[in-house]
Amino acid sequence: MNKKVFLRTTLIITFATLLSKVLGLVRQQYSIFLFGGGWEFDAFIAAFRIPNALRELLAEGALSAAFIPIFSAILVREGKKEAFLFANKVLNITILITIAVTLTGALIADGFMSSYHNPSPLASSLASQLFYIMMFYLPFISLSALIMGMLNSMNQFTIPALGPFFSNITFLLVLYFSYRLFNGLETMNQIQALAYAVVAGGCTYLLIQIPALIKSGFRFHFSIDFKDKHIREFFTLFVPFAVAMGIPKLNNILSNLYSYNIEGGNTALSQGFFIIQLPLSIFVAGISMVSLPNMSKYFENKDMDGLKDLVLMGLRLVFFFTVPSVVGLMVLDFEIPRFIYKDVLLIFSGGEAGKITNTVIENISKAQFYFAPAILSMGLSIVFIRAFQSMKDMKTMIYTGIASVALHLGLMSLLVGRWGWSFEGIALSITVSSYFNLILLIAILIRQIGRFSWTPTLVSMVKIVAASIVMGGVILILNQWATPLGIISTPYLDNILSTTLLIAFGVMTYLVALYLLKEKEFREIVKRIGRKLLSRKK
Repeated sequence: MNKKVFLRTTLIITFATLLSKVLGLVRQQYSIFLFGGGWEFDAFIAAFRIPNALRELLAEGALSAAFIPIFSAILVREGKKEAFLFANKVLNITILITIAVTLTGALIADGFMSSYHNPSPLASSLASQLFYIMMFYLPFISLSALIMGMLNSMNQFTIPALGPFFSNITFLLVLYFSYRLFNGLETMNQIQALAYAVVAGGCTYLLIQIPALIKSGFRFHFSIDFKDKHIREFFTLFVPFAVAMGIPKLNNILSNLYSYNIEGGNTALSQGFFIIQLPLSIFVAGISMVSLPNMSKYFENKDMDGLKDLVLMGLRLVFFFTVPSVVGLMVLDFEIPRFIYKDVLLIFSGGEAGKITNTVIENISKAQFYFAPAILSMGLSIVFIRAFQSMKDMKTMIYTGIASVALHLGLMSLLVGRWGWSFEGIALSITVSSYFNLILLIAILIRQIGRFSWTPTLVSMVKIVAASIVMGGVILILNQWATPLGIISTPYLDNILSTTLLIAFGVMTYLVALYLLKEKEFREIVKRIGRKLLSRKK
C-alpha cells in the first residue's frame, strides 16, 4: 500500500471511528447522567472489566492478531477460496471457545465477584448479577472481530469501522427503554439496564458486518479440522498471543485491588480513561487497523525496508495527533470533564444534572490529568505492537507485558498502599508503566530488524512538540484571562461556549504553528487540500 492510499484509507477509518466515538461519548454521558458516580456504578464498572478484558484479549487481541497474518498470507499465496476455508474453521473454533468461556463465567459469577469486588455484600451481589449478564457479550464481539479482520485483509475498512457506531445506537436505545421499564425500582435494579445494553450492542456489531462478508463471497459452514496445517499454525500463534496480550490487560483488572474500596474511584478512573481513549480511538485506531494487514504483507514478502517505512509513517501520524491531545487534556483538565459529563447534558435535560455532582466531575478531572501523558506512549506502543504481531513475535510482548505489569503493581503498592494516594496514584502508575513498556518495545524492535532512518521522523516530532507547547501556552493564557466569557447568563451555556472556543483556538494555533515551522507532511496535506479546492472552483 503506497503512502497516498495508506493516508486516504486511514482518513476514511478515522472519520468512521469519529462517528462511532461521538455516540460512544453520548453513551458514557447518558450512563453517568442516569447512575452518577455511586457504588452501584462502581459495581457495574468492576463487573464489566472482566468481559471487556476478555473482549480485548480474545476478540480484539489474540484471536485477531493470530488470525489476520495467516489469513492475509493465504490470500496472497493460495487465493480467496483457501482463505475462506481457513476462516470457516477459525470461526467455528471461536464459537466453541467463547461459548465455553461464557458459560464458565456465568457459573462462577457469584464466587468470583465476591472475591474480586467486595466493598460490601450488597455491592458484591450486584456486581455478580451484572457480570453474569455481560458474559454473553463475549461470543458476539469475538466473532465480530474475526469478521472485521477478514474484511480488512480484503481492503474493506469502512463497514467494520462503522460497526461500533451502530453498536452504540443499539446500546442507547436498549438502555433508554430498559431504564424506563425498570423505572420506580432501586438504582441497583435499574443499573441492570446497562448490562443488557452492552450485550445488545455486541450483537449489533456482529450483524452489521455480515452483509459485507457475504458480498465478498464468503459462505459459512460447519468445519473444524485441528490437523489442518493453517489451524495448527493459528494455535501456535494464538496461545502465546493470548499470554502476551493478556498480561498488559491485567493492569486495569489489578487496579481494582486498590480502587474497589474508594467510593467513586472506579467511576473516576473509568471515565478519565475513557476521555484519553477518545484521541486514541479516533486517530490511532485507524492507523492501527490499516497497519497490521500491510505490515504482515511486507514481512511475508521479506521487504524489511517497507516494514520500517510503514512503522515510521505510523509513528509520525500518531505523534501528530497524540502530542497536542496530551497537552490539551492536561491544560484543560477540569474544563473538558465538566464540558463532557455535565454542561452538555444540562442542555438536553433542561438544566437537570441527574446524578452528576461536582465531586464526580472533580474526581474525573484528577484521573484525566494523570492519565493524559499515556495517550502518547499508548499510541506509539500500538504501532510497535503491530510490527511484532506482523512478524508473529509473541515472546517480546510477553516479556515487556510482564515487566510493565510488575512495575504497575509495585508503583500502586508504593503510591496507594504506602504513601496513601487515592485513585490518582493508580492513574499515574498506569501512565508510568506504559512509557516503560514503550521503551522496551522500541529497544527490542531495533535489535531485531535493525536501525531505522530516524532523522526525518525526529525532526517532524520536534516540530510537533514545539507547536503543541505553543498551543498549550495560548490555551492557558486565554483560559486565565478570558473565561468565563459572561456573554450568556446561563452558566453551563457560557461554559460550553468558552470551552469550545478554547479548543478551537488551540487547534488553530497548533496547525498554524506547524505550518510556520515548515512541518513537511503537514504542508503537503495543506497544498493537496488547496489544489482540490481550486480544481472544484474551476
